[in-house]
Amino acid sequence: MLKYFFKQSHPAVAKGLIAPSLPKTHHRETLNLSTRANHLQLYHDAFNWPQALSQYLHPAYLAMYTLQAQAPLILNPAQPFAAMGLVHMSNFMHYTRLPKCGETLVIRCEFGQLWEQKRGWVFTVITQATDQSKNVIFNLESHYLSRAKHRCHSDDIPAYAPTKITIPETDSVAYKQTMCALPADLGRKYATISGDYNPIHLYPWLSRWFGFKQPIIHGMWSKARALSEIAQTWSQEIPRLPINCTVQFTDFIPLPNRITLHQMQDSHRTVLLGLPEGGMVTQTHRPYFVVEVDLANAHGDKIVGDDEASVSG
Repeated sequence: MLKYFFKQSHPAVAKGLIAPSLPKTHHRETLNLSTRANHLQLYHDAFNWPQALSQYLHPAYLAMYTLQAQAPLILNPAQPFAAMGLVHMSNFMHYTRLPKCGETLVIRCEFGQLWEQKRGWVFTVITQATDQSKNVIFNLESHYLSRAKHRCHSDDIPAYAPTKITIPETDSVAYKQTMCALPADLGRKYATISGDYNPIHLYPWLSRWFGFKQPIIHGMWSKARALSEIAQTWSQEIPRLPINCTVQFTDFIPLPNRITLHQMQDSHRTVLLGLPEGGMVTQTHRPYFVVEVDLANAHGDKIVGDDEASVSG
């Protein structure tokens, strides 16, 4: 984590003298899940992953792991943005199938698209996982915002124009609510599992240094919690099918807290919103996060994001 404090923005980019560009580089590593059995069990237990699906990897686990795998890219001196302060706005995840907990995967990360946005620059990191038969079974597109007071406009860098998740009408789908209590030490507990010890998640005296009155929970905790909730109704067949998952982080969740998970499900699509306790699924109630899982239209070529998102993952 200390290395992130020392990775600064390119001086000319920060001053708005030149437009940024992403380096043509990648990082590759092998992930042997069988050697991480204890950690997988700890992760599955932390998020109440259904016992009936225990032979399969929780779908958010690879997304959590790849935050570490992306570190060599984020810390690359040729990467033009500061490492600390990046905002994890959204991500899109596609599985052709969920891997089993004993598999060995090859993880590959590289930079993707760069956009100009009203608060700065948005860039993507693309992550793939390949199984032992060299089949790509996992794609993850992560969107990060680097806030900038000064920007040098370039005609070669398009404006960020994301598509928001469509929220269904609650009276037209299967609908349920689940209450969640988030204790003050939740960020510290998740950090021991994820390895993400960003100070904004740990203690009030640390989070105040970064402008937060209270610690905020990790966006990847929200994603994992939501996917476990959605998977409670999955059959044994689902992990063997393609799965699309889109997540948009739209507000910080301060700790301690109580939130309500609003789940709406039709024949193939589930949308889950995390809202403040007592919040309703309306256009006027801003959610903390929105998760969409699509089991029928899993094609892996969707670009996602939320121009109003403002929360760190």
